[in-house]
Amino acid sequence: MNWELLQNGLVIALNGSAMLAMGLALPVSSVLHSVREISPLIRGLIVNLLITPLIAWLLTYGFQFSAAAALGLMICAAAPGGNTGPLLSSNAKGNLAYAVTQVIILSFASLITVPLFLELLGTGEGMDIPVLRILTLIGLFHIFPLVLGMLGHHWKPGLAHSWSRYFRILANVCLVALTVLLLWLKGETLIANGWKPALAMGIFVIALLLLGFAAGKSPGHIRSLSMTTSTRNLSLSLLLGAQVFPEPGTMMAILTYGLLWVCITVPLSFWLGSRAASSAQG
Repeated sequence: MNWELLQNGLVIALNGSAMLAMGLALPVSSVLHSVREISPLIRGLIVNLLITPLIAWLLTYGFQFSAAAALGLMICAAAPGGNTGPLLSSNAKGNLAYAVTQVIILSFASLITVPLFLELLGTGEGMDIPVLRILTLIGLFHIFPLVLGMLGHHWKPGLAHSWSRYFRILANVCLVALTVLLLWLKGETLIANGWKPALAMGIFVIALLLLGFAAGKSPGHIRSLSMTTSTRNLSLSLLLGAQVFPEPGTMMAILTYGLLWVCITVPLSFWLGSRAASSAQG
């Protein structure tokens, strides 16, 4: 069996189904309302598009690990707008409309930020960045299903809500299957990469969480910004890793981020939600 072909198929299915699920669940009116809150949006864009890649670059410079692993970290940093950010924001009792709007804007911004920051910060000397191919992949498997889902919600909101749940389940199944497959096929690379990439990824996740708390405006915006900033677009990062930068070290660095992100942010989101609920009752 061609395991690499299966891996690439899972990455594409994960990316497309996750973005389609988000679009199907999204009423355009909630986006328009949240867009009017200019200050929180600007804060979120600065944090995600400027400060986060800079933090990643400083980590790669400070830890001096392999070029392939450093590229994996930079891909995660350059790809904002993870589609599970709104879910974590909901768990944390954050501002859900703000989280969704932030993710949508960041999804479109990734058309520019991914090739730009990989070129400026994450490529290493002499590496050729296939900008046109990156833009094609983002547009085809990331932006297109998001827009298609939003149009579906506009035309058939009741039906779109039901289909959104099915595509979200499909995305989760693809994510679990892809994680197991990568760990089975390339798990030894995680050990071969050494402790530096794993430590850098852990620091990266924690730094983004703290950055969201520092840059947020109100309690609801703070919790949402923290969750959406620390949630990079893992499916897009894996798509780029599989289709453009298939070095095992790069893929395993991206997967390492994903594993550490799940272990840190998911429990934290529920803890923040319980604290918010307790404060509301008090």
